[in-house]
Amino acid sequence: MDMKVCPVCNQENLQNALACSQCGTSFTVKVAIDPTPTPDGPPQSIATPSDLFLFVSGHNQPIVLRNMKEITLGRKSPNTASPIVDLTPYDEKPPEISRKHAMIEQVDGTYFLRDLGSTNGTWLNDAPLIPHRNYHLHPGDKIRLAQLAVVAYFKGEKTTEVTISLSFDQACELTPTSLGSEILPVLKTIGDFQLILNTLLERDPQEIKIESIKADTAGNKIVIRLDRAQETLKIIQEVVLPWKTVNKNTDAQELKTEPLAQNIVVRIKPDLAVEKAQLFIEKLSPILLFFLNLKPPILFEK
Repeated sequence: MDMKVCPVCNQENLQNALACSQCGTSFTVKVAIDPTPTPDGPPQSIATPSDLFLFVSGHNQPIVLRNMKEITLGRKSPNTASPIVDLTPYDEKPPEISRKHAMIEQVDGTYFLRDLGSTNGTWLNDAPLIPHRNYHLHPGDKIRLAQLAVVAYFKGEKTTEVTISLSFDQACELTPTSLGSEILPVLKTIGDFQLILNTLLERDPQEIKIESIKADTAGNKIVIRLDRAQETLKIIQEVVLPWKTVNKNTDAQELKTEPLAQNIVVRIKPDLAVEKAQLFIEKLSPILLFFLNLKPPILFEK
């Protein structure tokens, strides 16, 4: 039986198929050439949280990728494993895009872009990517693969914001003194923790973002909403605070944080070489000691 081959991912489909079963590319709509495309994103009525739309410069019809956790961008060849988005039809001559140029990965509703050691490089919003490091991808971001420009659109990105609070024994107010002595050191240490984790995860080392800070005078607490710190706050909640409870009778001067730091490093990167793991353990140990001795403790808001 003759099969219909998808021009994007090379998946074989039945001849009467209206769209590719692998990536969702339509077989019924022809690509229209537009020298100055200004995509507005996918129609919200048909897009789902797991859909990724890639608008290639000069083409109005997007590449539609559905329910794919890992998407390799490159050039298809007999020796290239699937699935891969074949950009050969869009590439210049001679080709500048590597066979395995870059990857887009979806993790819990959040997208990341990673250059796979391509010959001619990958850019995100005009910034060159360090190969093999994950960079957070947002809707409408501009990707450049060598000289090929692509705009990524998706909807339903899972929020990475987390709300925490610092509880006090008496009524608290937001003042320059309280910010400088009690709140900013906590935020700075959370930021340092997250930067270490970003390096460990081979991600873009961007700083945490403070969305809001407000005083809850009735509850005697300062409520803080943070973004880009979800891994750190998750570890504090699930690992650090329980460990603190178990060791609550241990004198602060006698607390040994190296085993706790080792637990965290192994949890995140179990296959890391011993020498590299030790470097991260040494960086994390003083940060963990800060949180173990922190008063007031961090509380997690629902």
